[in-house]
Amino acid sequence: MRTRTLTTLALWVVIVLVVILFRLYGGVALLAAVGGFALAETYDLLARFRTRPEKTAGVVAGSLFLVLLLVFGLTLPGAAPYAIALALSLVGLVAWTFFRSPPAELVARLAPTLFGFLLVPGCLGFLVLIGTTLGPTRSEGLFLALWVIAVAKASDIGALLVGSRIGRTPLAPAYSPKKTVEGGIGGLAGSVLVGIILALLFLPLVPKGFHLGTWIVTGLLLGATAILSDLLGSALKRTAGVKDSGHGLPGIGGALDLADSLLLAAPVGYLCLLLFTG
Repeated sequence: MRTRTLTTLALWVVIVLVVILFRLYGGVALLAAVGGFALAETYDLLARFRTRPEKTAGVVAGSLFLVLLLVFGLTLPGAAPYAIALALSLVGLVAWTFFRSPPAELVARLAPTLFGFLLVPGCLGFLVLIGTTLGPTRSEGLFLALWVIAVAKASDIGALLVGSRIGRTPLAPAYSPKKTVEGGIGGLAGSVLVGIILALLFLPLVPKGFHLGTWIVTGLLLGATAILSDLLGSALKRTAGVKDSGHGLPGIGGALDLADSLLLAAPVGYLCLLLFTG
């Protein structure tokens, strides 16, 4: 746990420094880097199921999607940037995979390639959408994106702290034997607590209409979806027969181990903020 805590703190220092120095552009670049490694690890896991995902093309398309989302998000309102960036990236990825695949291998290549793309950059892209289109200023949008990330990751920390001490009731033993119901409750509490603390600390950046009640509701929803998203990552790794998706982050594992709890939380966070800050 000590190693994981130190790695987590170091990562947050990097995130804060990048955001302070390069603002939204630095944040998206960092997200694209994490997303690219996470997608590559996802494709490695999917390859264990006798599929042949287009790893390089998928990672390139995923990175391009996030960059296009940033460009269109700074110029177009609402969800239009996401739709345009997704359409362009998906058409290119499908075309590449189609013309490179023999008929007998088309499904084995195309299905996992699209699944990984939609699961990783497709979901993480909602964080870019939050940063570029929500909030009256870019500073507020950037804060909201970081708020969603922090609240979702707080679920991991809360679940670990509570589950390791008093966890008794298995939550999903078939996929993650160590996760418990008590830990899940701790994760929800951690998400709500961090959400409230951050909102109070940076109150000038909190949009009107986003108040204490909505902080709590959004925190609970983000915490719950982060737990489900983390379980999905655990299920993918367990069925593939591996413990961690990689070994680059001491105490954590790989980029997918780092980002898995954000995958479902990002679109849920966007929907909540869209409703509560609009």
